[in-house]
Amino acid sequence: MVKNIPNFSFIQNRLQGAIQYCIECSGEFKHVIHDLDSFYLHMGYGVNQHANSILPDEYLWERFVKNSSTNNCKGCFQLRVIDYLSKHSKSFNEKFGAGFFGDGFIELMDSNVQQKYACSITSCPEKAY
Repeated sequence: MVKNIPNFSFIQNRLQGAIQYCIECSGEFKHVIHDLDSFYLHMGYGVNQHANSILPDEYLWERFVKNSSTNNCKGCFQLRVIDYLSKHSKSFNEKFGAGFFGDGFIELMDSNVQQKYACSITSCPEKAY
């Protein structure tokens, strides 16, 4: 069971003129996202947002990052990233293993975010985990 909650970030790197999308964790871990559509779908971006002309990065910002958002849910972002990595990153599974989803993990995450953010992880209406 993980005692310290990691803080994963979704970033864009420029590499020889091309944009590379990555997930990083405190400089200790880096995963290059090869299928960006799959990542966005895993984060909850779908047909409704596309039909309403919301760009994927705008959706991520509004849903998970923007501090003034009434539905801000940074804890849910972390859980979705961890779930995504567990399914798409061999190096994540080798480095962190299954310990992330041990007994009490959701409660640990919730206790760390429920007072800071609008959304409680255990009661998030959009949770996909």
